[in-house]
Amino acid sequence: MINEITLDDIKDYYSEAKRSGLLFCKTTKLYGLYIGNDLVGFTGIIFNKNKATFKNHYVIDKHRGKGYFKQMFIFSINLCKNKGIKVIEAVCTKMSINTYYDYGFKPVKRYKHLVKVRYENL
Repeated sequence: MINEITLDDIKDYYSEAKRSGLLFCKTTKLYGLYIGNDLVGFTGIIFNKNKATFKNHYVIDKHRGKGYFKQMFIFSINLCKNKGIKVIEAVCTKMSINTYYDYGFKPVKRYKHLVKVRYENL
């Protein structure tokens, strides 16, 4: 189950997530993926008119490799479609970039260890 959450709900995972390159922003709407009562991952989206920016797609270490990232990713795309979003952008790490490519995102800028991607016309 995916529910809206707050930064306080993920405070135990800040250090772990920051080591993976995540940056947190107070304007990000956060959503947590729960299996039973256990938080297994979280994702964030910044909504701005017809554009959304994906932030903080993250699966907690002990829950990786079980398809949770894709589950949150699909949730995020569907949420954007339902809100009438036309463009989605994200800055991806090596761990997530292939999922973005699999769903049709295209690279628009490359950084030393990151890639900015965009998907248009949802």
